[in-house]
Amino acid sequence: MLKFFRKIRQKLLSENKFSKYLIYAIGEIVLVVIGILIALSINNWNENRKNNNELSKILIFVKNDLKADTLGLKIPLEAYKKTNLNIQKILDKEIPKSYFDTINKVNFEKCEFCSHQSVAYNHIFIQDKGIELLKKFTSTSSDTLISNILSFHNVYKEFFNDDNNQIKNLGRENAALLEKYNWYPEFRANKYNSDYISYISESNEYQNKIATYKVFSTTAVMDLEDYKKKAIKYIKILEENYPEK
Repeated sequence: MLKFFRKIRQKLLSENKFSKYLIYAIGEIVLVVIGILIALSINNWNENRKNNNELSKILIFVKNDLKADTLGLKIPLEAYKKTNLNIQKILDKEIPKSYFDTINKVNFEKCEFCSHQSVAYNHIFIQDKGIELLKKFTSTSSDTLISNILSFHNVYKEFFNDDNNQIKNLGRENAALLEKYNWYPEFRANKYNSDYISYISESNEYQNKIATYKVFSTTAVMDLEDYKKKAIKYIKILEENYPEK
């Protein structure tokens, strides 16, 4: 009987040791898992901080590009607005033939209505270095502000490409049309020729060409003004959310 109780006691002690070992082993596993999770969290936090810092630098780049655009685009904007104003005055007969009768070799270069108004071309270009960096920053694709800025840039880049191509091609076609006239060499050399002055003051062909040109240049002016207005809005948002340190 005593042997029987000793066997039971040894069995219980053996089972108790196994339970303690099992609890100890589980505890070690839990500690290892917690350590791994903490390390992953720290790593993710560091990665997020690096990404946020990189994003901030890129958006400051984008903001400065937009600022450069608002300044640089003044040149084609003012040029097209001036051309359109001159064209409208000519079409409305605000510039009488008597004005052109006063033009001669001496004052020809100062005559703002004597240049062929439908061959002017002013290249429209917007900065895209910051935008290209932003496109590569794929982790920001779900950010509404970033998506809006990228969409804004892509839309107006396409608009300006169209404006450039349409006005450039129209100007080339109009210039080629003038090759049939004897005064074409003087026109190209920006020299006075009385027959050329008669052409721009009396010709229906000239009136039609500048009227068509104004349609396209007016679209360019609208695109430029809209872009500038929206660019200023995004500059303000970026300055508020991503100030330069």
